[in-house]
Amino acid sequence: MLSSDDENAIWINYFRLGWSLIPIRSGTKKPACQKWEQYQRQRPDVQRLRRWFNTDVSRGLAVICGDVSGGLICRDFDCNESYDAWKRNHAHLAAILPTVSTSRGLHVYFCGSVEQVRKFGKTNASVVFFDDGELRGGGYCLLPPSVHPDGLTYEWLIEPNGDQVPFIENIEKAGFLCSFVKTNAKSSDRLQTDTLQLCNKTPRVNTENAENTGDYRGCRTLSVGEAVFDEKLKTQIREIVRATQPTGPGQRHRKIFEIARRLKSIPRLVDIEARHFRPFVRKWHEMAKNVIRTKEWEETWIDFLEGWDRVRKPSGEGLMNEILEKVEHEFDENGVPARPRIIFDNPKARLLYGICRELQLVVGEQPFFLSTDTVAELLSVSKKTAWAWLKTLEHERVIELVYKGHTGRASEYRFIEQR
Repeated sequence: MLSSDDENAIWINYFRLGWSLIPIRSGTKKPACQKWEQYQRQRPDVQRLRRWFNTDVSRGLAVICGDVSGGLICRDFDCNESYDAWKRNHAHLAAILPTVSTSRGLHVYFCGSVEQVRKFGKTNASVVFFDDGELRGGGYCLLPPSVHPDGLTYEWLIEPNGDQVPFIENIEKAGFLCSFVKTNAKSSDRLQTDTLQLCNKTPRVNTENAENTGDYRGCRTLSVGEAVFDEKLKTQIREIVRATQPTGPGQRHRKIFEIARRLKSIPRLVDIEARHFRPFVRKWHEMAKNVIRTKEWEETWIDFLEGWDRVRKPSGEGLMNEILEKVEHEFDENGVPARPRIIFDNPKARLLYGICRELQLVVGEQPFFLSTDTVAELLSVSKKTAWAWLKTLEHERVIELVYKGHTGRASEYRFIEQR
């Protein structure tokens, strides 16, 4: 039951639209609640919304797309150029659909059949990836007045009108199943077409009650197996397949789990169902056959499906290894650092100083994530030793603990020594 105190709450208008909302930690894109996936099936009640937002006004908020929010779908344009190209062809829709300004581009919201999204490219995934963004019939999107990690605030350019969002009957004809990619053609202002998925030539279409001023060409998506990925994602996944190859027997199970961890470290893949990675996992299995003892493909596939569900902490191994390699170059043959002051006698402990410094440079002003497990694995020391070194850096006022982690979640630190 709503009360008069709820009228000024940031969530009230979204709640009246029938949207399923979740809280977002201030200045991040990460949920501030545990097991947010449950709200993909059932909206949180008023009491929970009050607990989330009324007690901590600094939190951002996000809407979960899909059937739970009345068929809400979001076209995420990563750049204004692509949005403008869509807008030229669908001016009427661009004038009425709820639209949010983001740090890089725009979010355009509408209601429609999520099944159309799933069927596009013969896939049941509720998120379709393009070179210039995504079409989200699942997952979540941050809403105004949330603050992006880079400091910019999400703002409505066109707010939802009343208590309903316009319904699009044919998502394809509305131009939302296309990507508009700028080419290096002589006419630099023209967005040309490179249709790989829809058809060789896309005809002009008219959405009901919308005037189309041109054909919405430029559809550039790539169908890989069952799922729809763009070329950049395809390359990233292939690299993971190569990097996780076992070097000897007895490694198969651990390496398969590592594939899942690395895939989930890519934000755009978090909401994808495990079954859509089947062709990539099969490729991994074929490459590893000469090394692993278990030759049956089905065993590998079952292990991956189970691993995907079990992964709680995405892998940051690639980034951490790059940072470690960079820091190691700052030390001479005696383990003496060129830049940081000497706190530890142990050369590996000295590396930790540089790792924390580099992690802070990567995330900017935001805190960086670092767990005892990660330090122990990266520097080949015990967890007890890794914990002691981190505590020493805290006491020496090199880093400060911003958030104490728990099982399945790393702690957050900030590098505070004058640089």
